[in-house]
Amino acid sequence: MLNSKKDFVDEQFLREIMELHGTALLKLVYSYVKNWSSAEDIVQETFITFSQKYDQFEGKSTLKTWLFQIGVNKSKDFLRSPKNKLYQFTLGKISAFSKEKGAE
Repeated sequence: MLNSKKDFVDEQFLREIMELHGTALLKLVYSYVKNWSSAEDIVQETFITFSQKYDQFEGKSTLKTWLFQIGVNKSKDFLRSPKNKLYQFTLGKISAFSKEKGAE
């Protein structure tokens, strides 16, 4: 399904894969990151990586397994990222502030 002129996945093939696995992939990624917005971003990144690296797929697993592993790896990368640590820190501050306000 690679375009012969360039090293990327055919657009129609990518749409089919997104339609077939997008919802389950989103749920899987969310189970790691616990934030829908971040999960949606990671799923987009996963499909971009899938389209760029499809030529490296060796068929040792199913396409779904390979795609989901990309999503899991991107989720773990996100959880280790400074962006996530800042988000968690900010979320903790907001939560503490809300509890203080409720105690008054």
